[in-house]
Amino acid sequence: MKYLLALCLLALLPGSSHADTFVVDSQLGAGADFAQVQGALDSPLVNNGDELLVRPGFYAPIMTRKSVTLRGLGAIPGEVFFFSGPEVNSVFTGCKELLRVSNVKFQGLLLENCSGPVLILDVEMASLILDGVKKARIENKGSMPTNSYGVEVRNESRADFVLCNLRGKTGPVGGTGSNGAWIQERSQVRFADCNIAGGFGGDAAAHPADAGDGGVALLVSGGSTVQLIGRQGNAIRGGHGGWGLFIPNDGMGAAAIEVEAGSKVRVSNYNLFGGQDPEGLTTAPVYVGAASDLVIPDLHDPLLATSGSFLPGGLSLFSLLGDPNSAVVLFVGTQVKALPLAGVIGSLATDFAVPVGVGNTNGAGEYDSIWIMPHHVPLGTLAYVQAGMAYGSDGSSRLSNPVTLLVE
Repeated sequence: MKYLLALCLLALLPGSSHADTFVVDSQLGAGADFAQVQGALDSPLVNNGDELLVRPGFYAPIMTRKSVTLRGLGAIPGEVFFFSGPEVNSVFTGCKELLRVSNVKFQGLLLENCSGPVLILDVEMASLILDGVKKARIENKGSMPTNSYGVEVRNESRADFVLCNLRGKTGPVGGTGSNGAWIQERSQVRFADCNIAGGFGGDAAAHPADAGDGGVALLVSGGSTVQLIGRQGNAIRGGHGGWGLFIPNDGMGAAAIEVEAGSKVRVSNYNLFGGQDPEGLTTAPVYVGAASDLVIPDLHDPLLATSGSFLPGGLSLFSLLGDPNSAVVLFVGTQVKALPLAGVIGSLATDFAVPVGVGNTNGAGEYDSIWIMPHHVPLGTLAYVQAGMAYGSDGSSRLSNPVTLLVE
């Protein structure tokens, strides 16, 4: 008993480790400790591990190295708004302990060189950049279905996005829309039950100016790895092209997923859609899958069509239209879908066959290859596009658009 009492007294001595809570109120209402969040973060009274409770109001963008809990007290995130100009972000840098931010709204948010864990819950923002963040979880619990923002993950960051809606910005007049998410520089990201869309291309100002192209929904580069896990209904959509005054001046729709050499993507239970050209007559090809060492240097944006039966043992014809006299390597990946439990994300096991076509296009840029669907492949199996891989299905697939081989 005496020993326990001594421990209790020791905990009350100055210098003991404990978390404090401070209230921030832009109007300095009753019980407020600070008028601005930046002022609180700059104060020697606020230390790593402390909690800042922020009342509704408008606040200047912040910059800090402290690892704190920042929680908005509004009914919705937008009631605690960190406003700024279009090129100014709120910045958390060098945080070495747990950083937790919830129920607030940022014009833009940058997290850089954070070695401690980062938790972002129900936060609205126009853009998010993760740079050198070792472990982050960004989650919207369904309370903000309309909140969309663009994401850039770089410099060996690792992050999980859960129930998030990501969308690139619309391009300026005649400009290209931005990516919904760009994963780069050996980063590792997992998206669970998210929706991702590229930004729309900017419309043309006047004839004969051209409209902008749409932005790629998900761009993966620099040796990065991405896993997409979803339930039926999650979508990845390339950005639509902008409108020109005449059809020749319309922008092009973009790919749903584009994967550069050395990076890898695994897709499970996502609908994939290429961005549309404004006249609605064509749809951009869809890029899907895991990049490999495959190199097709001269085959630019080839179109790949499929026909025939994708039932076990059926014959399928892959018809490619690309550059004349270009090298072609076609792969087919068969994907067996496991039956998911009720309310639980399902799983996919993927088996990639040997190349089904290796050769060159003819002088007209055409190349045809016939493939026999394996007899052991069950109904419901997908054969879907990866880098240099062809797409097909048993007829029940949601991927109905033409697809493109990824040129690396």
